[in-house]
Amino acid sequence: MLIVQIAKGPVRRHYLPCAIVLALLLSGCMSGGSAFQPTIQFTERLTAFDGTTWGMRVPPREDGAEYTINTAEDGVSQQDFESSIPGYTGQTWLMIRRETDKTQLAYAIVGWDEDNPSDYLTGGWWMLYPGHPDQFDLFESEDGIFFVDGPELDINHPPDMPVTGTATYAGRTSGIYQYLDDNKEYSVTEFVSQTRFTADFTRGTLKGCVGCDSEIAVQDFHYAALTQNVDALRADPTGYRLRFGPSPYNPDGTFSANDVSVEHVVREVTTTKGFYGGQFSNIPDDQGNPRLVTGIYRADFMESGGARGRFFGLWNTFGE
Repeated sequence: MLIVQIAKGPVRRHYLPCAIVLALLLSGCMSGGSAFQPTIQFTERLTAFDGTTWGMRVPPREDGAEYTINTAEDGVSQQDFESSIPGYTGQTWLMIRRETDKTQLAYAIVGWDEDNPSDYLTGGWWMLYPGHPDQFDLFESEDGIFFVDGPELDINHPPDMPVTGTATYAGRTSGIYQYLDDNKEYSVTEFVSQTRFTADFTRGTLKGCVGCDSEIAVQDFHYAALTQNVDALRADPTGYRLRFGPSPYNPDGTFSANDVSVEHVVREVTTTKGFYGGQFSNIPDDQGNPRLVTGIYRADFMESGGARGRFFGLWNTFGE
């Protein structure tokens, strides 16, 4: 399981009703400096799915508290979702669980083989709030994580990584894009694009790109439902490209790197900082290579006029 700690800090505040939530929570402050340092962890599997019910055991928090949440007891809404795994069924869930003095809020995307539900891949986020709020400030949770999990990402059963050759992985990425323009006007949107990664098994490295095969575009999967609740303008992610690596991966197929850069076809990007991390699948394809590479990334950038932007997303790519 891949976990990224969600940043906390002073930010623009946006409140949404319980039943409608967007993963804006994955972002830190866009109106000032950010002290965000990603904490990427590769843990044992913490989710379970039986074809009907999804559940997660949250890793123990800093104060020692432990939390669980599941769709059967805590689900408040669900939607069909086109899984990025060919031939798989997809579903998304929003969950809320009220503890004695805390409230858990979670969102999960699951893709699975209907003939074998134990073969599933899931990603999403979990947040913890004090008390029992009727509205959630998406940037002011006490704690939170962004995760990717599934049997083929089990660190106790790592893949047999090839030692020679190369492989190309292509698929879909989506996430949140934020922008603070030269006039300090804030905007935000969801984005979607194609992504491609190349593994050099001889050198033990991975590199990739978002926006090289297709334009990064606005995705209205959640945003349309939020336009009456979020006062931010819609950001425009078109014209950007995100490049990752080449960076080494570990013998167990996990990787974590800071080699991230942002480009634009017109605007001059002066600085970029960020990270990407993920895992190779322990299921081989017909070539004997891991069948997929999945992960999480964040890229913060500044432009010559003083504008700032941020991409925060997740990707699934499959061997070609």
